[in-house]
Amino acid sequence: MLFPANFHALWALTLPLIAAVPTVNADNATELYVRINEVADKGSSGTCDGRDWIEIFLPSGAQASTNLSGYILHDDKGPSDEDAFTFGSVIMEPGGYLLLCTGGDDPSESPQFSIGSDDAVTLLDPSSTVVSTTGVL
Repeated sequence: MLFPANFHALWALTLPLIAAVPTVNADNATELYVRINEVADKGSSGTCDGRDWIEIFLPSGAQASTNLSGYILHDDKGPSDEDAFTFGSVIMEPGGYLLLCTGGDDPSESPQFSIGSDDAVTLLDPSSTVVSTTGVL
């Protein structure tokens, strides 16, 4: 195979461009985006009056704050279930946590579904893309 006489010079110019392209892989993806950090399917004494709860986390590696407006949190019944929770305007800062107690008095501020021991809890972004899921508990 024949290469142009300036091939090595072109390759040397291209290499830094290839190396500079940011990539997201399984190892660092969880350090950039909001995620479900912890779930208590049987509640906890001293937290949420013993009700089930979900902790959302935005890692400190995130580049900016995230507005959760339009995100949907649901159990295994899916996002169209009447108890699926749609976030209002909630701003999370990098390194921030959000604790959601289930079954609260105000459905606009609290998920209404109960978390069973064989449920999966899933967080969708406003375009319905799965952002985080627990898998079956």
